[in-house]
Amino acid sequence: MPNEEIQRLQDDLTTMRQVMRLDKPYDAGDIPSLLLIGLGASVAVPLLEFTSWHQGMTMIVALAPGMTAFLYRYMLAKRNRVKRPALWKEYRVAAFLGVCATPLVVGWIWWSQHQFGTTREAAGASIMFCVGAVLSGFGVLDSDRRSYLSGGFFLIAFALVIPWLTPRQMAPVGAGVLAIVSLATTAFIWWQTRNDVGPRTAVSCGHD
Repeated sequence: MPNEEIQRLQDDLTTMRQVMRLDKPYDAGDIPSLLLIGLGASVAVPLLEFTSWHQGMTMIVALAPGMTAFLYRYMLAKRNRVKRPALWKEYRVAAFLGVCATPLVVGWIWWSQHQFGTTREAAGASIMFCVGAVLSGFGVLDSDRRSYLSGGFFLIAFALVIPWLTPRQMAPVGAGVLAIVSLATTAFIWWQTRNDVGPRTAVSCGHD
């Protein structure tokens, strides 16, 4: 079949997928990065709990493979943004929110400490609770984002137990929460995409 015919067929399938709401904001290509993040966080938990290693560096090293895979996945989603607009929109919005949220979180914690004398942990807990509530709301209202429910639930739970944690316990418990959420999301996406075949799979793998 000529390349022009193949391209036209793929474009038609993409349009049909969007009309039928089959262009999900996730696919099987998301599994490797999520799995690596979950495994990295799982490995970090005992290292943070039972060693005297620097907690920040331990987390960076443990999560580096998963974050590298996530960045590669982001570039693939951008490359295929015409064929998978919903997937690209999800990654683009997530990246935008991540970039914008970082200075806002730092500013909120600083302002809470200096304005109200709030501890850094308490200020961070309020942010986690709000983010968890928003994620849970998206998970309930949008059937394509049910995977957000696990992230929202565990973030809220983590925010509520922070007052009972010592500063030393914060990192291993947080790594444990990240591991559970990442692996639960991996399982959800695998279950939802286990029967996906054909052009959609090809696109998710980055092939034209």
